[in-house]
Amino acid sequence: MHELANRTEAAIGHLNGNRTKLFNSDYRNQLAKMARAEEGKTSVAEFLGPQEKLVRLLETGFYLAGEKGMKAAVGRRGPPSKLQITKIYDATAGYWDSFIQRAAYGHAYVGLLRHLRVEHWFDPLRGSIRVLDCGTGSGLLLTSLIKAMDRRPMELFGIDLSTKMLDHARRRLTAQGAIPELGVADVCSLPFRDCEMDLVMGALVLEHVAEPVVALREMMRVVRPNARLVLVTTRPHAPDVLYRLVFRYRHFRYPQLLTWMGEAGIREICSHQLAGIARWFGHAFVGRKPE
Repeated sequence: MHELANRTEAAIGHLNGNRTKLFNSDYRNQLAKMARAEEGKTSVAEFLGPQEKLVRLLETGFYLAGEKGMKAAVGRRGPPSKLQITKIYDATAGYWDSFIQRAAYGHAYVGLLRHLRVEHWFDPLRGSIRVLDCGTGSGLLLTSLIKAMDRRPMELFGIDLSTKMLDHARRRLTAQGAIPELGVADVCSLPFRDCEMDLVMGALVLEHVAEPVVALREMMRVVRPNARLVLVTTRPHAPDVLYRLVFRYRHFRYPQLLTWMGEAGIREICSHQLAGIARWFGHAFVGRKPE
């Protein structure tokens, strides 16, 4: 496993044009610990299939999107179109449902949402709650919410531009006993009525939107007064040059993001650091819609 991590570090460092120690000893130790604890698996080696594939593709400069996906992503200037985003994530959907993502973000999301529950942040949401996940991807954030809320009754909704990602999300959530309503939609034009939801979430989605404040206003439109918002964004200085190159997303500085959230009518905004590996890449913000 250390050999794979070293090769991944070298590949990312080469393509980033720097010597960032992304896969350092702390990362490798956490990866090994999570791998051993994963249910139904008996050895760390069982998890290295996706990692080995990632390394090989990194070393050839094509990453998980392959040559076709790389050509669709690299060399273009300006924000990607919805069609380009869809093609990129359809081509790499398996990666976003892989162990490496569960290790990096799954544990962090569960920890964040459990912390919010313990701090009574969800208390105003009574009874069965309606939850919308914008840019749900492989369903990792919704799955984490199920675990964090101790099987509280919830109606789960998720939207994404990628049908392949939604297929992964449906399988993941169904395995948790949920019956989600998932569909293809744009976060800037949500197919829901005003004040339908109790909780709206979005992880690593605003980075792909041409007008983030429009997306945030839509998220606030569909939630009822006093509803909650959970937002995860990429850290401004995350060691992710290769990822941005392939997946065509951008960073926001926190003051800019907070300004957009304020313009969208979000109040009582607080920030939360993610745990484990994810803290190097993402940061969480929560808020509410005023009554």
